[in-house]
Amino acid sequence: MPDSLAPKERTASIDDVNEADKAVKRDHKENHKGGGEFMKDCIIGFADGLTVPFALTVRTLKNMINWMKSKPLHQAGLSSLGSARLVIVGGLAELFAGSISMGLGAYLATLADRKIYEVEELRERREVKEKPLAEEEEIREIFGEYGVDREACKGVVDALKANEDTWVRFMMDFELKLEKPQTRTAWIAGLVMGVSYFIGKPFGNPVESA
Repeated sequence: MPDSLAPKERTASIDDVNEADKAVKRDHKENHKGGGEFMKDCIIGFADGLTVPFALTVRTLKNMINWMKSKPLHQAGLSSLGSARLVIVGGLAELFAGSISMGLGAYLATLADRKIYEVEELRERREVKEKPLAEEEEIREIFGEYGVDREACKGVVDALKANEDTWVRFMMDFELKLEKPQTRTAWIAGLVMGVSYFIGKPFGNPVESA
């Protein structure tokens, strides 16, 4: 009688464990924030908008001071060229051109990162096929960096060898430390970079913002 109930008891205990695991997952919430790559684009764009106009601002101020010294006080204006409109138009042109340039650069950089990843992925896939023993040793070396000895990681090595795609992805993540770029977000990166430059530009050029 006890033998006939044993399988049911084992099944019940497994179900209890599964339910307990699900409860733990429900109670444990990861608070990691995403979007770090967009924050990087935002900071670069904003910083570039702040610093790029500095040389132009210094030159404009110098010309403005020299022009004002050469004119009577009642003729002196804000523009070093004698036209406030020209300064405003020039500032706006530089603002929009800089935003487009930065945004386009971020977009193309994302596409370039994707191409680099694809090239390295093809090379890694070829190495897995042509030099599997060397690649296996590299897996053990990776785990060794985390204090996992060769015997302990044997099961993981065998599991990775059973699936070439998983093996290649593992090597890309942990050996080359390359994250697969998302080209579908390339336009977002460009937009963030361009808008950040647009926002930072007036703060970096007091002459134009005046």
